[in-house]
Amino acid sequence: MRTGMVNRAAAAVFLLAAGMTTSHAQFAWKPEGNVEFVVGAGADGENDRIARAIQHALLKEHLVDSMTVLNRPGAAQTIAINYLAQKKGDGYAQSAANPRSAIVATCFMMDHVKQ
Repeated sequence: MRTGMVNRAAAAVFLLAAGMTTSHAQFAWKPEGNVEFVVGAGADGENDRIARAIQHALLKEHLVDSMTVLNRPGAAQTIAINYLAQKKGDGYAQSAANPRSAIVATCFMMDHVKQ
């Protein structure tokens, strides 16, 4: 019972983070290929476990056909954010990040681009 609630909650969080909208249980975005969920931390950490719970829920509910959790640890999630920045416009690359780390990484990237 609790696992089902966690799975549904994880799927809801991912769908909201991905910017998807629902209309009578129909999703505006249905991926046709593999979705990468990029985690800015190592395997078996809290963020990794959350990403894998989201992966499990989305696969179980058939909201995605294929999803890979891709760990890109290091530099306070900056490595993961840089990886995602290279995939700008790619709707198949998603992530969830600690807001504090995302702000620091964004400031770092903006400073780096200016130079």
